[in-house]
Amino acid sequence: MSNATLIGIDLGTTFSAVAVFDDTGRSTIVTNTDGDNITPSVVSFTGTQSVLVGEEARKLLDLDDHTLGRFKRDMGEKEVTYQAGGKNHNPTSLSAFVLKKLKDDSVPPIAPDDQVVITVPASFEHHARAATKAAAQNAGLKVKQLINEPTAAAIYFAVNKTTPPRGNYVVFDLGGGTFDVTVLHLSGDKIRTGANADSPEKAVNVLASEGASHLGGDDFDKALQKIVQARYYDETGETLEPIDFTTNEAEETKKTLSKKDQALVSKRSSRGRTVITVTRNEFEEAISDKIVHMRKLCECAIKTSGIDIADIEGVILAGGSTRIPRIQELARTVFNQEPILHSNVDEIVALGAAVFAAYTSRDQLNPVQKGEVDKLEVQEVSKLFLGTLAQEDNRPHTELIERNSILIMKGDKLPAAKTRAYYTLHDGQTSVGCEVTECAIEETNPQYVNIIWKGALALPPGRPKGQRIDVTYKYRADQTLYCEFLDVATGTRTVADTTIGSPATQQSDIIEEFTVE
Repeated sequence: MSNATLIGIDLGTTFSAVAVFDDTGRSTIVTNTDGDNITPSVVSFTGTQSVLVGEEARKLLDLDDHTLGRFKRDMGEKEVTYQAGGKNHNPTSLSAFVLKKLKDDSVPPIAPDDQVVITVPASFEHHARAATKAAAQNAGLKVKQLINEPTAAAIYFAVNKTTPPRGNYVVFDLGGGTFDVTVLHLSGDKIRTGANADSPEKAVNVLASEGASHLGGDDFDKALQKIVQARYYDETGETLEPIDFTTNEAEETKKTLSKKDQALVSKRSSRGRTVITVTRNEFEEAISDKIVHMRKLCECAIKTSGIDIADIEGVILAGGSTRIPRIQELARTVFNQEPILHSNVDEIVALGAAVFAAYTSRDQLNPVQKGEVDKLEVQEVSKLFLGTLAQEDNRPHTELIERNSILIMKGDKLPAAKTRAYYTLHDGQTSVGCEVTECAIEETNPQYVNIIWKGALALPPGRPKGQRIDVTYKYRADQTLYCEFLDVATGTRTVADTTIGSPATQQSDIIEEFTVE
């Protein structure tokens, strides 16, 4: 049995948290050196070789060009870069600074051999997941696995109840940058006799998930900034710059509106002090388009799950933005019941991730820990359609047309595997293009799918057309993808494996140049 600590990290858009699965089989939050349970995901370059991460950096947001936040929303987007501290950074490198801060600043610090599970939004595509792994590697973390944030929240909810829940549940997860809604079946206590003697007492089976990677509290803060800027201009005729009403101030105004019907914003102008009143009603009107979008995603998740709203036993809230009354009202009206509000919605995802770290490391547990985890079973499903590009008949026309050929369906239980035979098109063909695609809907038009990997399979010359090429996709339980393109006659193969992060997402050399404070 290893002495490695079992760690769960919620790498959030605005705040991050760390939890540990302790020797007593309980998941608890790990405080940072300031004694806080959460750490702001903000990076400030204070010099050419030093970087400030956390609360002190958050205070500089919008006030300093070398202070950056909300970069998780662009995770995996290679073309997105930021100039700060005399260097170019991308979302991966900035996330690595946050993760390094969490690693070094936890009490006690996270050791290199500790088993770490990091959460990601369920809506994250493969590039974003690979970038998250690369960021953790650059930060010196040993990542056991990634887990979807709503699933982590459901795991903690399931194991933390005195009477394990049973039935269909929804996790409504709205954080600073992303929104996920996941429908799950929680098995609760089962009769462990006869044929079911080895069945788990607490099973988390994901049925369907929908989400948006650019929808969250940050959008609500921006909406408040626009309200205040417009009102300020109407009353003073002057422009209120973002530096004069920062993201942090907008966030505080949002928190006030979660408790009261109106909030006051006091600002100076050339005419003196101007006090602007913002009401909860106008804030809710400003975010109404986001509310509509979330409602549609909820309805889509329910439809995909194949269950009726009347069959849902509970709605679990996760993420700091679920404290907003209008968001709670949305969950209440969509699912026709009062949602379940955890004592601290900022922590439930990290707590569940720590439990999952133990679940994936059973050979390293003491008897007490093992007793808790042995009761658990987790079943994920594919959030995307995964396929490859192929030429297909276009009858009654004679020419061929390129189509997206789907192998793994959205909603397939993981792990999932599929092999399909394709055939060469021309005599003497010496190569086959190999593309791996993903899409949120069942799309056959190549113009509307994401190509997440591209390669080629070399073929020997001089063969007639019609040579068989087997394409095998294996979508693992940890939502990494193995793809194999095999020339059956020769055994030659080309492989794509998303467990390996793209070098373009890694900037470990830059990370090492800075001292993280």
